[in-house]
Amino acid sequence: MPRRRIPEPVKLLHRVQSTRLSLAKRLNALAQLAQNLDSCLCRGNNGAATGATALSAQDALQLLETINEVVRTQLLPLLAKRHLPISAIAQLNEEQQAWLAHDFQRSIYPLLTPLAVDPAHPFPKIMPRQLYLLVTLRSQEQPFRVYNRADRGRYSPHAPHAATPSDLFAQTGPNIYQVEREVYGLVNLSAVKARWIRVPALPSQGKVRQGLFISCAEVVRHFLPTLFMGMTVTGSYQFRVLCAELPIFSESPSDAALANHWPTPRKQLPVMHLHMEKRTPAHLNQWFPEHLQASPECITQLSPPLDLLGLQQLLTENL
Repeated sequence: MPRRRIPEPVKLLHRVQSTRLSLAKRLNALAQLAQNLDSCLCRGNNGAATGATALSAQDALQLLETINEVVRTQLLPLLAKRHLPISAIAQLNEEQQAWLAHDFQRSIYPLLTPLAVDPAHPFPKIMPRQLYLLVTLRSQEQPFRVYNRADRGRYSPHAPHAATPSDLFAQTGPNIYQVEREVYGLVNLSAVKARWIRVPALPSQGKVRQGLFISCAEVVRHFLPTLFMGMTVTGSYQFRVLCAELPIFSESPSDAALANHWPTPRKQLPVMHLHMEKRTPAHLNQWFPEHLQASPECITQLSPPLDLLGLQQLLTENL
């Protein structure tokens, strides 16, 4: 009886977990595994793959959760032992924070294009396999007026009915109110090629803090108020979207008819899976898939980093 072949993603997982291999080889296997799982999840359950790479979508999700745990509990601590400590911005001293602010304005800020998500704009197209930040914002709208009955009960169209109780109409003269509402923004981080920012060791008050690495996503998260001026940033959450891969159609009549059912490149491709940061609030886990015309069941919640390919850059930076 022939021995059953082990799927390629499982082999790569064993290499990622192996303590006998060098850190560089483990991270290289991690990058290959991440790409392999992305392809598997983009394919979904429509048409099974053949050969050693065959995996169901459910198996791929289980592997993804496993490697996310391996990265958090094994690889990141091992990187710290190799003098590649990954830090939070709050752990930087004053001089390092000033250096980071200057580096952000010079190297990162010009590459970012924040997008608004509101009824006045069509929902933006989300590029597949790219790292994004979903930003929640608090917007204080312009004051609106609620008029009395002498003015025929007119009120501003901006006024929610809940904010205009009937007893206000008994008063004379206009009443001024302000309403706060939650709006959303999106920031695509793919334009920033450096996934990790190396902060040098700088003295502050006679003390020298060692050089540290901070993920680009955390740096952008920290400086989000500079991208959304006039708004209050109330939260930000990493996410990645995996879409169905656009097939290559021939010129045959049957393929031409099938191609008509696929969206044009300018439109959003069908979403197969949505990877979101674990701490994303429940109402966003409901709202976001709806706007992507996807099901909440397609969400997989993961701990950062969601971009596993970027870990290889840490070794490159240290050369």
